[in-house]
Amino acid sequence: MRNVEPTQRQTNMDSPPRGRKLGIGFGICLAVVCLCLAGTGTVAAQSADIIVASDGTEDYTSIQNAINNANTGDRIRISQGTYSESIDIRKNVDIVAPDGATISPSSNAVSAVALAGGTESHLVNLTIEGESSIGLDARSSTGDWTAENIHITGFRFGVTTLESTGDWVISDSEIKNSNARGIATERSSGNWTIKSSSIRNVSGIGIDAHDVDAGLIKDTVIEDITQSYEYDGQGINIDDTSGNWVIENVTVRDTGYDGIDAGDTNATHDPVIRNTKVIGAAEEGIDIAGSESDVLITGSTVRDTGPGEYNNAIRIEDAQGDWIIQDTVIQNISGEGIDGYTQPKSSHATIRNLTINGTQNVGINMYESDGDWTIADSVIENTSNHGINAKRSNGELDIDNLTVRNSDSDGIDASNTTGNATVHASEFRNMGDKSIDLIDSEGKWKIHESILIGASEGAVEVQNANFRTNASYNYWGTSDGPSGDFDGSGGSVVGDVTVTPYYVDSSLTTLSSEQDTGGKDTPTDPTQRALQITGKSDPSKLTQNDVTAVITRFNRGQSVNNISINQDDVTATITLFGRN
Repeated sequence: MRNVEPTQRQTNMDSPPRGRKLGIGFGICLAVVCLCLAGTGTVAAQSADIIVASDGTEDYTSIQNAINNANTGDRIRISQGTYSESIDIRKNVDIVAPDGATISPSSNAVSAVALAGGTESHLVNLTIEGESSIGLDARSSTGDWTAENIHITGFRFGVTTLESTGDWVISDSEIKNSNARGIATERSSGNWTIKSSSIRNVSGIGIDAHDVDAGLIKDTVIEDITQSYEYDGQGINIDDTSGNWVIENVTVRDTGYDGIDAGDTNATHDPVIRNTKVIGAAEEGIDIAGSESDVLITGSTVRDTGPGEYNNAIRIEDAQGDWIIQDTVIQNISGEGIDGYTQPKSSHATIRNLTINGTQNVGINMYESDGDWTIADSVIENTSNHGINAKRSNGELDIDNLTVRNSDSDGIDASNTTGNATVHASEFRNMGDKSIDLIDSEGKWKIHESILIGASEGAVEVQNANFRTNASYNYWGTSDGPSGDFDGSGGSVVGDVTVTPYYVDSSLTTLSSEQDTGGKDTPTDPTQRALQITGKSDPSKLTQNDVTAVITRFNRGQSVNNISINQDDVTATITLFGRN
């Protein structure tokens, strides 16, 4: 018999139990019913709820006393009311409050509700409020517990699951007014879930998941997070992780630092940020700098960053994985749209169906990046600097169906680059400087099937480049082709560039009558030109016959290997041969 507190619910034991007068007939009927139910094999015995009521009308007045006297698998039902106590759960019992109940411990209590050891309790429809350290304390817990429709107000930590190992779940819950963390789950190793919940008005971090193994944050709102210390203020901090984490359909709004900080992640699976909105982050919207994983950001929106020192929409610099950003909108950014500075050679960046509208710096920054980049089906507009800054980058660049318009500087600054690049089916309109700047570039560039008009300082400039740029099959703004080093009146093209044939209309349907074989990756460096003319790859292999052939063809006005030989080419060939 369960040991219970004496309450008003107890009846006079001298009275005969109700139902005894039913006699033998009832007993037979009951036996028949039991046999029928047993035969189905579908009905298990169910013990009655243990009921707690603060007014003394049920089994217990104290939740903790009910827990202490419960058996594993029991359900404790809490009646409406406020319970001024802390509770400690170390067994598998469920605690539910169908009509709501409030747990409000004393201010000197460590926690309001503690889940210890391997408990797999279910907490449902509770309000936990107070000013002590922790609202729901599951530090180092090992069980797969759940908290559903829990409202936690106050406390230094709303929930902490520090170093827990269970696959716990928090759902349909609200955590607010914490002054350190909404949820702190650092160094947890279970596959936990936070879903359909809200975390608001936290002075610190909304969800701190530093150094976790795995986790899912889904259908959740995190907002009004202020910065209490130098590196606090994140909506979600999920940096230095090593497992499989997903952020899906989450809104992070008005944070004092980063919206989502996922830097230095080394997840064994590919981390995903899907269908997520980050609005009003004072610093970066999403920070994935230093990641070694193949991160995917898809279907998301980042807008209204700033006014912090680092206020880019997405910071992914020095990321070593093959990351992807797709189907995403970036808008009204105080810094850069995407900061991909110094991508290592091992990485491959892919950007698809991206819209960047309104940045106070560059749209996409790949400055000094060694990794390869693919940009497709995207729009960059209204930037206060370059649309794309690829200066001094060394990787391959593949651009297809890109629109860049209304940038205060270059559409693409690719000066001093060394990698090869292709720009196809793209549009550049209304640049404050050049559409594409290839000054001092060393790679092979091809620009085709594109529109380049309205740039204040010219469409394409290729001064001092190592190879001739093939920019045929483009529209330069007029029917007579580009100006600059060419005879048309369209956008200016300067340097060693092939522009014919070009389109005479913006619909790219009619080509000019002038034809050209197109740029054949012709170098401009004298030594490289001499080697290409002679067909040699090593200057030490040049012979007297090579020198004679170059001089003869120069005198005849002939071209060799798609190079029209000039006096400088003859001089360079003679000089190289003389060094032998």
